[in-house]
Amino acid sequence: MSHDVIEQTILVVNGDLTFSGGKSQFAVAQKFLNELSDAFHSVTDKQLRIICTPGNHDCDFSNDQSARNQLLTKLKPTLPAKSIEAVVLEPLANYMEFVKACDFDGSINSSNPYKTEIRIEAVSGTIDIALLNSSWMSSRQESPGSILFPKECFTRHTEGVTRIVALHHPPNWFKQPETMRDLIRWVTENADICMSGHEHSVDSQLKLNERFRGVMYYEGGVFQEHSEDSSGQFQVLDICTESGE
Repeated sequence: MSHDVIEQTILVVNGDLTFSGGKSQFAVAQKFLNELSDAFHSVTDKQLRIICTPGNHDCDFSNDQSARNQLLTKLKPTLPAKSIEAVVLEPLANYMEFVKACDFDGSINSSNPYKTEIRIEAVSGTIDIALLNSSWMSSRQESPGSILFPKECFTRHTEGVTRIVALHHPPNWFKQPETMRDLIRWVTENADICMSGHEHSVDSQLKLNERFRGVMYYEGGVFQEHSEDSSGQFQVLDICTESGE
């Protein structure tokens, strides 16, 4: 595509910027993203907007997790009390500092640790992007069907716009029936595109609900495997809101 027809470019970093959530690892991630943004601008003369949501590898579990692990067993699919939230979100402290230092406006952050929403106004139309922090209660030994998510975050989106939902874990990692059913229903009713990762497997498929409303699901691969420096996967979505494609 010619540079002059690109209205806006958004880089969605959908979790696992690091391997184990350490400050030095986030410093490397910050340097890489800054260099990528500069290179993009030098080639296109346009700004690259970067938004992030954390993955389970962005959690720092180096501190004692005994109290937190006990709290995780007591959580419900609702917003926790602030005192509980402080303990549960503690492994993401380095991620939160990273996002603040990078000034990635619209990313999951300490003020909005569960869900953020941004609106992209383009000449051809409007795009709403919702980021969900599926890693808020991640642990070292997490397994499919174990994640809860505050149901207060499942709010209806504005009609008449292209809607994108991005989260690190695919729906099968959420607990059923407490969260997975509500999450899938919310995505189906409120999104045109759903992007996830975590499983290091690239896939895309159109899913229809009973009213034949389609949601395009994209599962991303891993940008860099720790065992293979040369491997890397990412996806590019070219969205034309004017034509609906």
